[in-house]
Amino acid sequence: MANIESIATPDASTVVFTLKNANDQTFPQILTSPAAPIVDDEVFPADKLLSDEEIVKANAFHGQYIIDSYNKNTLVSLKAWPTTREC
Repeated sequence: MANIESIATPDASTVVFTLKNANDQTFPQILTSPAAPIVDDEVFPADKLLSDEEIVKANAFHGQYIIDSYNKNTLVSLKAWPTTREC
């Protein structure tokens, strides 16, 4: 994350990252990892932490997979994200 020069949000569905080094080959991987995901502000409040169960129930993440089933500290089962699902 040290390579970020600035972040702008010109509209509700756009995030613009300006990097200090434009040829950062690792930055896209960072955004798709647990280190720096973009999260839904309608699911994640700015003033409190959600429980794991609340996050799973809200189907809060977007990516290649969705959580199929969840048992805290035991098992997370994933399935491929349906192609018809909208972000």
